[in-house]
Amino acid sequence: SGVMSDDNFLTIASFEKTTQDRFWLFTKEQLAEKRKKANKTAADAVVRNLNNDMLVSPAKKQKPDDGGMETGDAGGGAGQAEPVKPAEELVMLEYYQNVLVSQGKKLKFPDSIEATAIVFLKRFYLSNSIMD
Repeated sequence: SGVMSDDNFLTIASFEKTTQDRFWLFTKEQLAEKRKKANKTAADAVVRNLNNDMLVSPAKKQKPDDGGMETGDAGGGAGQAEPVKPAEELVMLEYYQNVLVSQGKKLKFPDSIEATAIVFLKRFYLSNSIMD
């Protein structure tokens, strides 16, 4: 039973010719790097968009309660948004993966459908960020 049969060899040899093998198998380090890159790209876009918004519309807004002006800086920058970190994105990804499984069970989807949905979710967020 420790010896590989010809049938298993053909299956492994066939798999090695697939796009799954060529494009979707990564080491832990490669996965971390891909997630970090997607996160940085999105975080840079968030910061850039926030800066552009500040140029177009300064952080002064009318307070509805007292009619005064607020600069958005009263809390020492506490109102400044921070981009999501890669580790935080992983937590969110795991949450949405669990939502997929939960909803799949409620809708009585076959396990293969749930698994496919999870694979596509994970693949999508390898090159995209939750911030996109």
